[in-house]
Amino acid sequence: MTEERSKPVVIHMDIRKLKPEPETNLPSLSNAKLEALIEEAVVDAYNEDEQKVGLLTMMQEHLAFPFSVSILGVKATVEKVEMMHDGRIVAVCRRDGVKQRIEILDLPLPKPAPAGAQWIAAYSHWRRGFYVSEYQYYDFKAIDRELTKAEMTALRSISTRAVITSTSFTNHYEWGDLKADPLKLLAEYFDAFVYVANWGTRELGFRLPQELVDSKQLKAMLPGKTVSVRSSGKFVIVAFESEVEPDDWDDGAGWMGSLMSLRSDLLRGDFRCLYLGWLLCVQNEEFSGDALEPLVPDGLRKLSAPLDSLVEFLGVDEDLVEVAAAASAPLSAGPSRKELAAWIRDLPEKDKDDLLVAAVSDPGERWRNELLHRFQHQNALVSPYGTIPRRTAKDLLTTTRARADERARLLDVKRAAVAARQKAKDEADRTQYLNHPAKRENAAWSQVATHIQKRQPKEYDRAVILLTDLRDLAVR
Repeated sequence: MTEERSKPVVIHMDIRKLKPEPETNLPSLSNAKLEALIEEAVVDAYNEDEQKVGLLTMMQEHLAFPFSVSILGVKATVEKVEMMHDGRIVAVCRRDGVKQRIEILDLPLPKPAPAGAQWIAAYSHWRRGFYVSEYQYYDFKAIDRELTKAEMTALRSISTRAVITSTSFTNHYEWGDLKADPLKLLAEYFDAFVYVANWGTRELGFRLPQELVDSKQLKAMLPGKTVSVRSSGKFVIVAFESEVEPDDWDDGAGWMGSLMSLRSDLLRGDFRCLYLGWLLCVQNEEFSGDALEPLVPDGLRKLSAPLDSLVEFLGVDEDLVEVAAAASAPLSAGPSRKELAAWIRDLPEKDKDDLLVAAVSDPGERWRNELLHRFQHQNALVSPYGTIPRRTAKDLLTTTRARADERARLLDVKRAAVAARQKAKDEADRTQYLNHPAKRENAAWSQVATHIQKRQPKEYDRAVILLTDLRDLAVR
């Protein structure tokens, strides 16, 4: 007997079939505490499987093994927890050499519960779905310069799973969040930032050199909350934020490539993206009705592809954009090659040398933007955008709503016309169809009687169709 027991026997059991005691004696913790434990366990986990492994690891590291339990009145010892091939987390129990695996959430814990049992409670909370899985995507881009090795090391300390290169930092989270303020990361390391969350929040940020922009002018354009401008050391941070209703799944990966060139537009004095941000503030009713619009930039009637992407990204009302564009002049072509050549020819020799060195050695487009900024400043190309009186937020919203109402009215008229044509066609087809029973009315009555006499559901249906035709024929 003893020899037989000394040989371990492995039994795979589904404890749910044995109807275990419902009392599992899990520690009673607040939702906030449980969610904090979950976030600690699944930090940087990309999907549900990785989240489960994170919680399993916490149980393995913190539960005080071995500990005793009573399973259906039989004492056993819990030796460890592990994951089965089907993804279930089970407790490995032993009694008299017999090994038994029980799903961890079906395990009746002793009183008091063993140390580390809070991680089983956290797993139970995660399984019940009280802590909703989320998706967040972060994308940072360095444009004017490359990151140093020290900077890349500092960024690595923020996330062990992010993809970090000399010019970028990208990561997505399905649980937890970035362990840093994204706008602070933008101000310290990067030039552009995109954020997308599956609940509809979207953010876009640019870092601009103070010496190449007029921060007061930018701040005057954007006094709202949705789009903001602030100074940070030698830079100006422009940040857009919006809440949209996503129609389809959006992993965020394509937005940086579509939007990052707007930063160069800003450095060249093209403020159309800022004006679109102001329109978003109007759309969100962040201003009083009598708030005046900023000077309307040229080129709103024909937006570039990046500006179209910005409208889509932020969810700006396209009717509002078209109403605002009515006061926008065509976009000027900018300085010609001949004008630039003449201006550069008159620069001091030292400035020309500095320009050539910057063109060869500086990464990105900073040297080009600095050159154009200097040319525009010296030639007074940055000027008011037009002579049309500035409109109020209320004016724009009222006109936009009237435009939408008129479009809806015209759509209703079109639908009514289509419905009327279809009705006339249906009536003509019906009249033509009824002409056939009119020529053989007596035969139709005979067919009705034949169908009824068969006393079958389908025959009754056919009789009803013929009777309806005969009725319509009689009243025509």
